[in-house]
Amino acid sequence: MDLPTVTIESQLPATESLNKPRHNPKYLQTFLNLGIGIWDGNDLLDVGKLLMNNLKSSAITLAEVAEFLLKLKVNYAQRESEAPFRNITDYLTYGKLTEYVATSTLQYLTEHNVGNEVLKYFIEPLMIHIYDQELDMNSFAAFASLTSLLSSGKITMTNEPPV
Repeated sequence: MDLPTVTIESQLPATESLNKPRHNPKYLQTFLNLGIGIWDGNDLLDVGKLLMNNLKSSAITLAEVAEFLLKLKVNYAQRESEAPFRNITDYLTYGKLTEYVATSTLQYLTEHNVGNEVLKYFIEPLMIHIYDQELDMNSFAAFASLTSLLSSGKITMTNEPPV
């Protein structure tokens, strides 16, 4: 089965080369092969199968995680030449991370067309496990949770294989 091409669009500077199509299906395959099962109250769900059955939502989620990681990279680079941040608000201004705390996970991912099955049976259980919070928690938490499943080295913004 051919996996979809993921195209990233971003507000980041053009030097980040975010608008190139991602043709390498290995990134999405890494996401699909997490080997996670989630109990839904009746059965143990195979998350890989769930994500495979919802490829569009899976690809969108992976692209959004990659976007989040790039913004974190910009955040680190911008803060490197500045004085230490004094509070979370200061920290979030670097790399334009404020959008992630301004919206809930449900709102952010729904607006980016992630389907209900992926939200309910993949992202929400992960957030409950890590934060004991549901989808009404800010989207920064969701992306931190998703990042914990994948090393940032496995999501790259080039067509080269992950390191």
